[in-house]
Amino acid sequence: MNFICIDFINSAWYSSHREYGEALANPEWVASFTEKWMMETIDMPDSKELAELIRLRELLADALASVKADGKLSTEVIVTLNHYLFSGIYSRRIVNTEDGYMLEKVPVNQGWAWVKSEIAESFIDLISNHEIERIRYCENPQCGWIFYDKTKNRSGRWCDDSCRNLMKVRRFRERKRKDKLADTEI
Repeated sequence: MNFICIDFINSAWYSSHREYGEALANPEWVASFTEKWMMETIDMPDSKELAELIRLRELLADALASVKADGKLSTEVIVTLNHYLFSGIYSRRIVNTEDGYMLEKVPVNQGWAWVKSEIAESFIDLISNHEIERIRYCENPQCGWIFYDKTKNRSGRWCDDSCRNLMKVRRFRERKRKDKLADTEI
């Protein structure tokens, strides 16, 4: 299960995933992000828009931590999210598909206001229609990425295989180091 809001929150830098840098200011990351979420080509954010996107990312990260801790959003967060939702204005059109016809939402303006609206909508969907307990923080102490645990037994501990493998290697080396120390003390 993928959520645009989780990808967006994870755009903050974490040491085990990529070199330091602001992903939202990186044209390759922005292109990859918008392509993954099937958004039309969007210009790079200017400095004002970049600052706004960073504020949104921080707001969502803090709001998610709050929802996980006590199940609530502050009134201020709700007002701010509603502001972002309101900025995503849509029209509708009918589309002919193989299975018949369907109604499609089309953004009136496909800019960063629309993207922020989509991110806010994804966040609200995540916290209102999915199990909060499945939202996890990667257990790699140098990571901190957020992920939605899709395992049947809810045992997911790492955001991806690279963190899982890294932690296995660290535990193995720590055991070997302790064994070696124990052998030298005898």
